[in-house]
Amino acid sequence: MIYHIMSISAWEQQKLAESITAPSLQTEGFIHCCYENQIQGVLDRYHVGVKEIVQLTIDESKIDVPIRAEESKTGEKFPHVFGFIPIKAVVEIKKRNFA
Repeated sequence: MIYHIMSISAWEQQKLAESITAPSLQTEGFIHCCYENQIQGVLDRYHVGVKEIVQLTIDESKIDVPIRAEESKTGEKFPHVFGFIPIKAVVEIKKRNFA
């Protein structure tokens, strides 16, 4: 399993579509994801001050575009999805609220 974190507003706009996307697909060519042990670090680095997010659990076997584990600036490898993520690949949706 891999995970994608997005704002609740972004999720609300996409949850009825056939697939989900992120701005990074246009700007970088892939959608940023992470492994379970990386979730807290992603939240701490990229979602500071965001009060509500959605954590999507994604079954990568249901994705028909390339997924590559690529090294970040820190040397840690993260899964990058090189295309849209089919909504059928989302197997769990967890809303998280931070006060």
